[in-house]
Amino acid sequence: MLPIQDKSVFIDRDFKTFQYLINYLKTNNFPVFKTYAAEKSFFQELHYWGIPLPSPITRFKFDKNWCAENIKIENGGRIIKKQSPHHGLVFITPTMNVTNSYIEFIVTMNIPCKNKSHLYVGLVDQSKYKKQYLHSNFCKESPSVYYWDVWNKQLIKTDETGTQYTTKNGYGCDYEDYETKIAMEYDQENRTIRFYKNDIKFDIAFHNVPPNLTPALDVLFESGSVEITSTLKPEEKLYL
Repeated sequence: MLPIQDKSVFIDRDFKTFQYLINYLKTNNFPVFKTYAAEKSFFQELHYWGIPLPSPITRFKFDKNWCAENIKIENGGRIIKKQSPHHGLVFITPTMNVTNSYIEFIVTMNIPCKNKSHLYVGLVDQSKYKKQYLHSNFCKESPSVYYWDVWNKQLIKTDETGTQYTTKNGYGCDYEDYETKIAMEYDQENRTIRFYKNDIKFDIAFHNVPPNLTPALDVLFESGSVEITSTLKPEEKLYL
């Protein structure tokens, strides 16, 4: 029970954080924070009052304005088709945050590349990206990128200076299937990314990942497709 002083309810909470909370309850729009400290305080305030996080509400789509020419978008932005052996990068809208926290794909590879096929999935800071890189090897030229090289089982990050380095080898499990379910989950409260394959839940891949980064795929196989599913929550399976 809240204390009462002079017939008024007394709430001894941080004023700025409580303002965020009131606006969130009034508008149902999750706030955008200028600092990580302010964001962390807001999550603590939600937990203090027992207010649940917002439920996922958004359906992702491939972005026709940020798509390599060798990729064709179909089905209202839900499917891409690849018809050449070269790299092709496509962004996905909207960005990932607390209400857009999980994205899932069905990857179908009809004809692999003659040398070696690749699939890269991750997040990129779109504000620092250039369209001429859509035919490159994922986001090597762009800073602030986090992605999984699925076939090679590597986690790769590009820092603020544009320097790219491998953060972990052996992430995931063998990827030889011609049709596979791949998923990415972003936890804004803890600022982490984890990945899934065929509903197998892997360990956390990256820490200290800011919100509102753009999901992206780089597909390197000669013929095939990727479909965004309608699933909004991951399956509860674990990799043993």
